[in-house]
Amino acid sequence: MSSPKKEFEKKKAREKLKRLEKIRSDELAKYPFLEIKEEYGHPDLVAVIKEKAAEIYASMFSGFSRAERKFYQNVREFNFSYALSEYRKSVETIDERGKRTVTSKDILPVSSGFGDRLIEAIPEEVKSRLFPFNDFKVGFQGKTLQISFHSLLTRKSPNGTIFYGRKEPKISFGEDAYTVGFSRHAIQRICERQNPRYKTYDGLGDAYVFFGSCVYYKPVYLPGGQPAFIVFNRCDTPGFIQFKYLQEIIDKNDIKQGEGRFYYQIGYCPVAFHEGFAVAKTFLIPGYTGTPEHSLLINSNLPRHEKEEMLKMTQDATEDDVFFRENWKLIKWFHENGIPQVMQMKHKVFDEY
Repeated sequence: MSSPKKEFEKKKAREKLKRLEKIRSDELAKYPFLEIKEEYGHPDLVAVIKEKAAEIYASMFSGFSRAERKFYQNVREFNFSYALSEYRKSVETIDERGKRTVTSKDILPVSSGFGDRLIEAIPEEVKSRLFPFNDFKVGFQGKTLQISFHSLLTRKSPNGTIFYGRKEPKISFGEDAYTVGFSRHAIQRICERQNPRYKTYDGLGDAYVFFGSCVYYKPVYLPGGQPAFIVFNRCDTPGFIQFKYLQEIIDKNDIKQGEGRFYYQIGYCPVAFHEGFAVAKTFLIPGYTGTPEHSLLINSNLPRHEKEEMLKMTQDATEDDVFFRENWKLIKWFHENGIPQVMQMKHKVFDEY
């Protein structure tokens, strides 16, 4: 039988534990409700996201700055709209004209911060296996932080798995319509050449849209008759790096009101046909061997040294060469010599999920 002293000590320990649990509960109550919407999520990704989100909450958002924690606390106390408004006030700057400004980069810590922490905590093996075939988004609804998922559909074929979007976009070659699909190799090549940062939170979303949200791909025939389709990306949103395409390539006088949004072609996907699918086999950036741009350059009347220089520029090129090295020479030359690289279209290219 326990002595009165031991019983008293046990009681004190239980009361202390209750006080600590109450303090912890009160602290957690300062942060947004958490809702995880598992629909369309790969079970392995859902499981690891739930685990890592729980760890962030258990740590009381300890890895976040004071301003970021205040943002999340305002979401819970008020709502997301109020919290974002207050955060914008805290990061706004005064430009040379005396105007208060806030850029998309200024609000990245709260627009992408939670997602960044989640993806950084995911084991590399899981990211390599599941990305970019699966995506997740962090958003807010009122006082709730929501995590939702999306994933590509798959179909087996003799040449490997076919990946395709849930909206099952169609494309026509001749009189036949096909569902657009991608081989694993094509998806990997698009990521390597278009978005090598696809294992980051924002990078994953940027990569996934080409396969999961795109609903329009333009059918073409490459030199030699190989059927293919063009993949596009938007370039008319100020503040985003892709906006440089519009600034560098399109004359302001060529912008027509009411004629649609501007897109640039990121490249070509040669296809093979299988049971109603037009399956991308690989991905070719404009100027690569086998593209119309390469044939245009080879058959041009450019001086030999200039042609050789431009051909060299097409080897192993990535979009980073354009965006971060300001290498617009090739793109401009292609555009000005008969193969538009930026175009205004009324087609609905992306349909957000």
